[in-house]
Amino acid sequence: MVKRRVMSGPFARPRAHSRRLLGIGVVGLVALAGCGAPEASQAAAPGEAPAPISSCGRDVTLEAAPTRILVHREMSTLVAAAGGADRIVARAGEAGVPLGPYADALADVPQLNETDMTAPDREVVLGEQADLVVAGRVQADYLDALEQVGVPAVVPPWFCSQVAPGNDDAASVGFDALYATIEEYGRAFGTEDVATGTVDELRERVAAVEQEMSGAPPRTVVNAWLGRETVTSVYGALSINNTVLTALGLTNMFEDMEARNPTVSFEAILGKDPDLIVVSYLPSHGYTEEDAVRAFSETPGADQLAAVRNGRVVAMNSGYLAGGPLAVDGLEMLAQRLAALD
Repeated sequence: MVKRRVMSGPFARPRAHSRRLLGIGVVGLVALAGCGAPEASQAAAPGEAPAPISSCGRDVTLEAAPTRILVHREMSTLVAAAGGADRIVARAGEAGVPLGPYADALADVPQLNETDMTAPDREVVLGEQADLVVAGRVQADYLDALEQVGVPAVVPPWFCSQVAPGNDDAASVGFDALYATIEEYGRAFGTEDVATGTVDELRERVAAVEQEMSGAPPRTVVNAWLGRETVTSVYGALSINNTVLTALGLTNMFEDMEARNPTVSFEAILGKDPDLIVVSYLPSHGYTEEDAVRAFSETPGADQLAAVRNGRVVAMNSGYLAGGPLAVDGLEMLAQRLAALD
């Protein structure tokens, strides 16, 4: 485990060689360890610094509980679930991802870039006076560049495969990793009671769905990703999607692929011929739920699939299957849609 202690304050002077926008790259990446769920630690006593936050093989040490958090992608709901909604100063790169039950709490938080999903560069982070960045789907050089200017940044375990390629861990994408991360962030924020309450509720909801689906017959499924124009990939073993499908009693036909979102040909999907198809899509790509089902079903060759011929294709906004607390909402929504097919 690599322990990180950032320079004091978000306005520490940048090193001369690092004055560039994030995404261009920073020399000197650290070696990263595994990316499993964070270990439990004690909440800080009043006046004490919080325990380090585990972030993809790094221990990120905070000087104090953060009060100005900048969130990227789906991380706004994760921070809110841990009790930190009132600490968020800006939301970046959401591009219309759903906020679910946290919509009201986050409604007044400014969005920095509403039309794309890129992470905010260093100058933007410093301009927001952020004392913590919670990011999703970034690479190690992004975290390094923020560290160099004194801004701690963390990534939840289900996105560690992009920070530390080759350190994929199926345990990092399950519900247990979600619960542990919410509790860990709650300890760091000083909102442990809120985080614990959230986790208790999420556990109950997952257990209720699992109980409801326990008597369902065995069924196979493919969860396909619909890009802007065509189906481009599927969801494999290292995705929260696979966790959700398993909780529903379904067998993911691409579970043998040790990746989150591997690219496959449409012919590979035809070869699986699953009982059900779940199509993940983004509304920002111009799709509605009905559009996504139609786009998949009208793909050349799709009529060879029994699921298409039998009308057993459902669509899900991918924001509900992207990790974070909304994965439980996605679990419930998908259970309802599958029940409507029976």
